[in-house]
Amino acid sequence: MEPGKSYLIIGSSGKALNAEISPVGGVACIAGTEMQTADLGNAGDVIKGEYSALLWTIEKDANGQYTLYNKAAKKYLSLSASERNVNLTDTPVKLSVEKGALSNGSGFCVAFYNGTMYLNHSKSKQAYCGYSGETVTNANNQFAIYELVVGLQQLIKLYLQWLSQQDTIEEE
Repeated sequence: MEPGKSYLIIGSSGKALNAEISPVGGVACIAGTEMQTADLGNAGDVIKGEYSALLWTIEKDANGQYTLYNKAAKKYLSLSASERNVNLTDTPVKLSVEKGALSNGSGFCVAFYNGTMYLNHSKSKQAYCGYSGETVTNANNQFAIYELVVGLQQLIKLYLQWLSQQDTIEEE
């Protein structure tokens, strides 16, 4: 994970972390967005589509603490210290990252926590919320990080936009 880059963060459920908070059974959770091609065990997996609302910027400070910032929502991810709630805030919230191996042993993963709560995919709530007393070894706490790279289709679109701007400049 490189600071300042945009990433898709996909949990063991195969759903990408988004910035939509919903109450589920009295707990503020993130339902996540279904990713049809997500395979946490395949580092070469390619996820295609328009996912700008799902991109998170990960920043690391000098003390090794991280923030997760969703550019589309213009908010930071926050875990409650004593409840299972996940929130979005205007100010940076420090999280720790624990690195590990996927529970099936086929790849690298991370877990996000605030000292007492881990970001967790709750099977009972079918959503992301906080959970205490677990580590990166719990499959429900495991997240794969996919870096955003510009694909050929996006390059062609940018090139066509640039060409249309050149035509406008020449006409003036």
